[in-house]
Amino acid sequence: MRFDSGELEIYRATIEHENGSMPTEGYASLGVEAYGERKVGIQRHYLAKEHDEEVDLLVRIHRRYDLHVNDLCVLRPYTHTDGAAYKVLQIQNADDDEPCTDLALQREVGLDASSIENSAN
Repeated sequence: MRFDSGELEIYRATIEHENGSMPTEGYASLGVEAYGERKVGIQRHYLAKEHDEEVDLLVRIHRRYDLHVNDLCVLRPYTHTDGAAYKVLQIQNADDDEPCTDLALQREVGLDASSIENSAN
């Protein structure tokens, strides 16, 4: 598998507070990975629909065990500008030519890449 579609940065939501102050939400970067875009199959598409979700994108990265559902991704495609933030709906480990992880992503309406990057710790 070639990881030649672009780079994605993975973020996890955090809540920080000091004694006596209001908690504030932010994002912590978990790192940048090269990714390869994959086809969203019809079975995956309809399974997501059954759960009132929509898989907008399926990407493959090098194997990662530290990711969670609801982590956020910001894509930097090599072929165009995306500018959107995506929520991880499903994580599936696979063995193709090498160990890898497939991420099913859903576009987050109202949340863009710049707002996540600006509030990252």
